[in-house]
Amino acid sequence: MIEAIREDSAKAYQYGFAGSLKEESVELRKDTLSAEVGDKVSINWNLTDQGAMDEITQGGLILSDDFYKDTNAKIQRVIAESFADQRSIPSVVASLREVVQTETWKLTRIARTEINNAANEGKLAGFKRIEEKRKLLYQQGKIKKKPKEQKYTLIVALGSRTCEAHRALASRIPSGGLILSELKELQMEIAPQFGMSLSGNAQLHPNQRTVISRVV
Repeated sequence: MIEAIREDSAKAYQYGFAGSLKEESVELRKDTLSAEVGDKVSINWNLTDQGAMDEITQGGLILSDDFYKDTNAKIQRVIAESFADQRSIPSVVASLREVVQTETWKLTRIARTEINNAANEGKLAGFKRIEEKRKLLYQQGKIKKKPKEQKYTLIVALGSRTCEAHRALASRIPSGGLILSELKELQMEIAPQFGMSLSGNAQLHPNQRTVISRVV
C-alpha cells in the first residue's frame, strides 16, 4: 500500500510540474518579442524532473515512515506479549489483525497528505523553472519587461473542517500574494501557535487540502 502511495505521489508531482510549465508557457510566449525581432522563440520543456520527484517520493514522504515505525512497533509488542503469556496461535493472529485494522485508516490520511504535498511541490518546481526561463529570455533581449520576483499564495478551502492554523493563514496572506520566502516565513510564524511545523513549502499537517499557486 505504501508503494502505491509513493507511485501516486510521483504521478501527482509530475502532473503538478508539467501542468505549471504548460500553463505558464502560454503567458511566457505572449511576453516575447518574436514578432518584432523576426526570431520565433521556441520553448521546449523536459516535462520530467526525476531528481526532485525522487526526493519527494523516496526521501520526502511526510507520514509513510512514521506509519511503518508505529505499525511495526505495535506488531512487535503483540508478538512479545503473546510469547510471554504463551498465547495460542489463533489468539496471536486475532491480536495482530486488530493492530492492522486499527492502523489501516491511517493509510487514507497518508495518501491524501502525500499526494497533495507532492502535487504542490511539483507545481512550485514548474513555476521556478518558468522564472529561470523568463530571466534567460530577458537577458537575450527576447522579453521587454524585466522579470519581477514571482509571488505565490496558498489557496485555502474555508469550511467547517478548515483548521484554525489555515484560517489564520488565509487571513494573513495578501490578495497580491507573497514571494516564496515570505510565504514560508508566514507559515513558520503561524504553525507553532497551533502546535504545528512546516514541511516542504506548504504542508502543516496531515489531511491538508490547500493548494499553492502563483499570483498573476
